Amino acid sequence: MKHNEFIFDAVVWIYDGQGPWHFVTIPQDISDEIRNGFGNLKRRWGSIPVEVEINNTKWKTSIFPEKKENAYILPIKKEIRIQNNLHAGVRVRIRISIKV
Repeated sequence: MKHNEFIFDAVVWIYDGQGPWHFVTIPQDISDEIRNGFGNLKRRWGSIPVEVEINNTKWKTSIFPEKKENAYILPIKKEIRIQNNLHAGVRVRIRISIKV
């Protein structure tokens, strides 16, 4: 059975493009493990479905491959950022579970 839960710390950053999208980059070692173990689950744009927990806030979303860093990125929607007082530059502890 594959390990499908990962806990890590990451810094929130803003996408340099249209709209105020906020993301965290999943660490390289975890991104590699996800790619190797769950790459077959990918959907449009290479996304993989996940459940995320920050503090006590849980939600379902997807992670996306980011070519420049060769890692996955996790979008953090505005509602979650407000509830958890998150903004660019803040380091946060995150738990993700791959939805298999």
